Amino acid sequence: MESKKHRRDIGHEFLSRFFRRRPQHTAVDDETAPLLNSKPQPPPSATKPPPLRKILTPNILTTLLAFGLLPLHNSTFMHLYIIFLSTPRGGSALHGGLELPAQRVGLALSLLGVIGILVQLFFYPPLQQHFGLLRSFQLSCYLFPIAYMFTPLLSFLAPNSVAMWVGIVGVLGTQVAARTFALPGSVILLTNSVEEEGVLGTVHGLGSSIACASRAVGPVVGAAGFAAGLEGGGGGVGGGGVFWVLAAVAGLGAVWGGRLQEGKGLGV
Repeated sequence: MESKKHRRDIGHEFLSRFFRRRPQHTAVDDETAPLLNSKPQPPPSATKPPPLRKILTPNILTTLLAFGLLPLHNSTFMHLYIIFLSTPRGGSALHGGLELPAQRVGLALSLLGVIGILVQLFFYPPLQQHFGLLRSFQLSCYLFPIAYMFTPLLSFLAPNSVAMWVGIVGVLGTQVAARTFALPGSVILLTNSVEEEGVLGTVHGLGSSIACASRAVGPVVGAAGFAAGLEGGGGGVGGGGVFWVLAAVAGLGAVWGGRLQEGKGLGV
């Protein structure tokens, strides 16, 4: 036994060296290592957005109002126009619709897509480049009242005549051309009105909320006015009077659009 006391324990030495050289890692170290090596995060106070009263500059407020007026009359017209095409003709002009059958209504609505494609492909790019973003938006806003004013006058034309269909195409062409320039232009103008970092999402959220409210309120109020006109409460102008109210709203939007100024956006 005494002779084995001073003998080398090879197994003990191997295990001692193995555990001594092995790096000591823990689950906590593995989890926190990426956090320690990652880019330091700014303090919460640095990423806090400014208050709403500072975000809404005069130019942003002006652009938001124009952004909300556009879908107010545009969506109302699109809903009422379908009703106007299929409504029976009244005892006198302006007191009814065009009384088109369902097949002809579908044909009239398909013209929307055809005219929209033609305007988007052949007219929008060169005119947008010639007039610029702001000017093309302002000019297009003046086309909406013209389309709305002439819409009820279609009831004066003979049913299913060539003149009636020329009038339908003329009204649709004017309205579609106007919205083809105005809708994308309003989005770009709203984007360019934001010149401060970190508030673009807030401004677009406000714009989307206002636009959704306009699309919800406009068709309901417009349909109620159209029904009241057909029932004799339209002051002698019948259901067609609601289109002239839309023309007034669109005219207000055109005048307000003339006050817009294109901002520099975040890229400058």
